[in-house]
Amino acid sequence: PAATAARVREVPSAATAGASEGPPRLEAVGSAMSAPVHGQRRRSAVTAASTCNVTSTADSGPGTLRACLGAAGSGDTITFDPAVFPPRAPAAIKLTTGLAPLDAERVTIDGSNAGVILDGSATPPGTNGLELQAAHSVIKGLQMVSFPGIGLAAGGEGHTIGGDPTKGSGPLGEGNVISANGSHGLLLSGEGGHIVVGNHIGVDVTGQRARGNGESGVFMESGANVLGGPDPADRNVIAGNGWSEVDIGLGFGSACCNVVQGNYIGTDSSGARDVFRGGYWTVGIEGGSPGTRLEGNVITGRGVLLFDEGSSYNEVVGNNIGRDASGAVHLSDSGIWVNQPFNRIGGPTERERNVISGFVGLAAGATDNVVSGNLIGTDPTGSRRVGSGSIEVYAPHNFVGGATRAEGNVIAGLWVKLHAGADHNFVASNHVGTDATGTVALPIERTTLSGAGRNALVDNVLGGGVHLGDGADGNVLRGNRITGGRVGVEIASGEGNVVAGNSIGGNARNAYDGGRGTRWDDGASGNYWDDHRGTDGNGDAISDTPYPVRPNGVDRFPLMRPPVQAE
Repeated sequence: PAATAARVREVPSAATAGASEGPPRLEAVGSAMSAPVHGQRRRSAVTAASTCNVTSTADSGPGTLRACLGAAGSGDTITFDPAVFPPRAPAAIKLTTGLAPLDAERVTIDGSNAGVILDGSATPPGTNGLELQAAHSVIKGLQMVSFPGIGLAAGGEGHTIGGDPTKGSGPLGEGNVISANGSHGLLLSGEGGHIVVGNHIGVDVTGQRARGNGESGVFMESGANVLGGPDPADRNVIAGNGWSEVDIGLGFGSACCNVVQGNYIGTDSSGARDVFRGGYWTVGIEGGSPGTRLEGNVITGRGVLLFDEGSSYNEVVGNNIGRDASGAVHLSDSGIWVNQPFNRIGGPTERERNVISGFVGLAAGATDNVVSGNLIGTDPTGSRRVGSGSIEVYAPHNFVGGATRAEGNVIAGLWVKLHAGADHNFVASNHVGTDATGTVALPIERTTLSGAGRNALVDNVLGGGVHLGDGADGNVLRGNRITGGRVGVEIASGEGNVVAGNSIGGNARNAYDGGRGTRWDDGASGNYWDDHRGTDGNGDAISDTPYPVRPNGVDRFPLMRPPVQAE
């Protein structure tokens, strides 16, 4: 996916989203096309672009929006008379029938210097608001509300929906309000490459009150779209909708490589209050949607779902999930649930890590995923518990953490659990039940392997201890600091596990071995135990006295000092 969404006012739309080459979406067009495009009716061979000014709030007739749309050709602009549509007292165009789809290219409908409401409450069932066909049109400064169907349907290619809310004298500047419609607020279909910035979708013009669309706020069934961007002016506020706030990919395989960046999704326009009302996940990446980059958003409600075959190679990075815009205030127990392979959650840099109030779950089909660098159940500094963080793994061959401390996650609140079927996972360099420094306890239940085999737990700080239950066979615990548990390492069951090279101390009881064939050393060195009182006659830093792990085990070569953890 594209690494970063560029400023919408500076980059051509098709190039921004990785679509086919196309002309800049916001350039004024002074000449018309000489042939029809995407069903456009044939005009004269050379026609200068023109401006049609809407001077009436009537549904039809001279000076109406319907008349301007009917006459629009390639490159034309439709504006609104501010004397009729005052910016501070918006006037409504109450439609009684649907508008004809806009099939001309490069048409700009600009209400940014007026107060324009398209009210569809009196139209027949299923009526949509504006419908865009062809390519590279711009819709800005409108309020599209109360249509029985979709508020705005953008087909074709490379349309721009919205703009900078600080530009223009209208209530939301160049941004649109798309709310209180019966179906989706905004549908992005066709060939994709659409740009959506500065809009309120599912909330009112102030962004403070939910006026949800009946289904999803934004429904993407096309690819290479950009929703939001890195600049605050690009931010969309998408909240209060009936199903999901953002749903990507139910076209099954057609929604590749979208970028969702810098939006408030599920909150009001302050980013401080949860107004999620949906019956589904806040953000759904599903239906075979690869290559989505979900970056730098504030997401409340239920959180993020990656689902359906083909929803792989997605990146969820740098988001506040279940938190306010500062990341410090808990709004909801949101999390991330992954059902498919080859996705990345977080990363080793501060920009990439997610701050998550709730959970990260890797379901049975979620193999070969990377979960790294996240703060799960802590504040953005990793020093204070906020929320009820947890990681649950049901699938094999995932990477939780990484080879360096920067790749490790900080997890506080509930637990880390590897369930039956979660085999051959690599869990490394994490702080579980402590702060990011590993020095301050942030209470957690424990790390549990129940029916999970042949996993490697390496160089972690495991506050709350480790429990291996029935079926937890062939696991390796090495280089961990295990502290703060009722039992530091509790092998209640399981066969052939290896526990060596760890520092085990500060627990009510350091270890219990009820398993079969547990190895508490590697044949040359074992673990450091803070309650061991052995001697070291030859000065090799290994005790001359074994350490019994009742009832079934023994560390034959206990260490005299704690091993140094990898950084």
